[in-house]
Amino acid sequence: GTLPKVTCQVHWSFSSSGKTLYDCPSYRLPTEAEWEYAYRAKTTTSHYNGESTSTNCYGCSTAHDKAGAIGWYCQNADDHTHPVGKRMPNGWGLLDMAGNVGEWTEDWYKEDLGSQQAQDPLVTQQGTYRVSRGGSYEGQPRYMRAAARDKSYPTNHPRSVGFRVVRTR
Repeated sequence: GTLPKVTCQVHWSFSSSGKTLYDCPSYRLPTEAEWEYAYRAKTTTSHYNGESTSTNCYGCSTAHDKAGAIGWYCQNADDHTHPVGKRMPNGWGLLDMAGNVGEWTEDWYKEDLGSQQAQDPLVTQQGTYRVSRGGSYEGQPRYMRAAARDKSYPTNHPRSVGFRVVRTR
């Protein structure tokens, strides 16, 4: 089908248009919460392929017990990206949710998200950094965990960060 034509501001901020991120039927970056929900695919473990027992979450010299099966990271990537679909998908069939390239999210980075459970706590107040999730071929396996967060200047174009879009109807 065809999406209805709706005019929305697309500058990573909807505040001046009076619309919310969810009012615009279009393709967009996922929020942090949406990204994590998609990554987990109803799992509750540190990686979508199970709980890690590896003590090597901070290093690149030896293999990690879960990371290598689901993505490319500093130990197995040979310092470059790889074609999509060469590692194990998550329970919903989504590929490359961990490793290869980190993925931008809609949210601005906030150091402390608090401890209370929230329903998609979109961080809309402009900050210095944008959030990326999932880890990359350059990163340590700890960044491939479901709850791991990273940050980067939105004006930078790091070779290890890409994006995945979601569709709002």
